[in-house]
Amino acid sequence: MEIIPNKIIVFGGNHHNTLGVIRSLGEAGITPILILHGTNHSFVAQSKYISQTYYVSNEEEGVKFLIEKYTKENFKPIIICCSDGASSCIDKNYNNLSPHFIFPNAEEEGRITLLMNKEKMRLLAEKYNLKTPQTWIISKRNPIPNNLHYPCIIKPLLSIEGSKTDIHICYNSSDLNQIIKVVHAPIIQVQEYIDKDYEFQFIGCRIKNKNEEHIIIPGVSQIIRSSSVSNTGFLKFRPINSQENIEIAKVKEFIRATKYIGLFSVEFIKSKHGDNYFMEINFRNDGNAYALTGAGYNLPYIWCKGMTDNSIEEEKYVAKKETLVIPELIDFFQSVLTHKISFIHWIKDVIKSHTYLLYNKKDSKPFYDELKYYMQRALNKVKRNSLDVSWNIGFVDINQDFLDKSTWDIHWMKHNYKNRWFGRSIYPKSY
Repeated sequence: MEIIPNKIIVFGGNHHNTLGVIRSLGEAGITPILILHGTNHSFVAQSKYISQTYYVSNEEEGVKFLIEKYTKENFKPIIICCSDGASSCIDKNYNNLSPHFIFPNAEEEGRITLLMNKEKMRLLAEKYNLKTPQTWIISKRNPIPNNLHYPCIIKPLLSIEGSKTDIHICYNSSDLNQIIKVVHAPIIQVQEYIDKDYEFQFIGCRIKNKNEEHIIIPGVSQIIRSSSVSNTGFLKFRPINSQENIEIAKVKEFIRATKYIGLFSVEFIKSKHGDNYFMEINFRNDGNAYALTGAGYNLPYIWCKGMTDNSIEEEKYVAKKETLVIPELIDFFQSVLTHKISFIHWIKDVIKSHTYLLYNKKDSKPFYDELKYYMQRALNKVKRNSLDVSWNIGFVDINQDFLDKSTWDIHWMKHNYKNRWFGRSIYPKSY
């Protein structure tokens, strides 16, 4: 592959999403700069493909660092975002960054963040004939509407105000009332629950350079076994069928309407009745995108190259065969340890997979660093569950002969918990 003269900066969190971009670029002969937000240690930073790693406390500090360090390069550095927070923060600083960098954008400051609002996203998708579930927007402060349909699924209206753990299925109003109390996001999108056959994604990129435009979507990422904590699961990347081609034409018009330029993924659910429902677009590299690199479609490299010259040939990027991809550690903990599948079943899936989202024999350190973390976490859990020790507090009337233990009348606090301390503050009677 041709070497790009621009410095390439990967901006994201401690996640396999970020690692996938680094490996994609590394396999193309590029050693990117890594800016990690929200951590001071990372399994991602163990990758051999990184030229330099910088840690920042948050996304805003990352943008300040970019401006301070990389605004005087001979070639504009290219920024690739691997988290919603990084993408939003870059977007909010479009005017300051655009003279000096090439980065994901929607051609005006703040537009990406505006479109991260799931209701604005949904309404725009409907305008371009993408089918969406029936939807309600509710606030934690206001009463729940009476016209909601159950079961329903709730999620943060703004991705950057919540997380995957804020996504829940509610079967009745009592469920919804209880769950709303614990979600982080103040405004919530509620949608009718679709009885799904499977989930799938169109992962791609939009390139716009010197009045030339390309929207590249090589194939379909179909989820075989999903995770409860993310949209990353055991999946197959496969060619696009004729029905999906119709959806892709609509998706391309929708993406043009957003004005977004960059790496993206568009998520759908196929119902058991055969309907395709648009769920959301991610204005960043997708966590499953390394699946495409494994299949021969290196989107981070394609996008960087397309944004710096006009040598992109869209027709080359069309999937011809099926590729199985597994996020091995996530899948083990989410599927085997929760008894969704047997260990033997999981081993068979690992063996037949073509691409792994963590293990890579050419770049193995990140995998072993993360494996160590998972094993330590599992060991701690086993210790907590197996330790037959409990702590408690009892109260004794100190007016008795305290030195004579036979006179003690101890009143113990009642509980059924292990490995917890219980305390209570009591003032003497004379106070």
